[in-house]
Amino acid sequence: MDEDEIPGTRHAEFEAVDALLAEHGGSAARVGFDRCVLYVTCEPCIMCAGALSVLGLKEVIFGCPNDKFGGNGSILSVHETGCGACASAPAPGRTYPSRGGLLAERAVLLLQLFYSAGNPKAPKPHRPLSDRSMRVAAVAEGQSWLRAPGSADDADAKATRS
Repeated sequence: MDEDEIPGTRHAEFEAVDALLAEHGGSAARVGFDRCVLYVTCEPCIMCAGALSVLGLKEVIFGCPNDKFGGNGSILSVHETGCGACASAPAPGRTYPSRGGLLAERAVLLLQLFYSAGNPKAPKPHRPLSDRSMRVAAVAEGQSWLRAPGSADDADAKATRS
């Protein structure tokens, strides 16, 4: 799927699962989710935590907590209780270990930059952008880890350092 075709409201966990399924002919058994460790910027929401439980992931590692919808300890602990039987899942989901706090400050900054800039793929109408995006961008300025390798920003930063 081309980046322009990806819906702006899909959760990263579903993107990762779909990519693995596509690589393995759509077979969850061939993927071997029980051997997969998922790394995400933000704690999975309750819905994603339930899906990860049903898939039987080996482990989830995330950056910052999700204080509104977190399913790995912030609001509910789906990773510790498993997900009950739902839809096509023949049995309740499994529990899985989950650890948060990996590069948490960077995770928060990435999310602030994303949301303050606005999501061009979000359904219309979406909230108007505020001048907060300029303040967040100012904080992020000089953060070399934010630049994609080979990007124009990366090249500008390298030229500035030279």
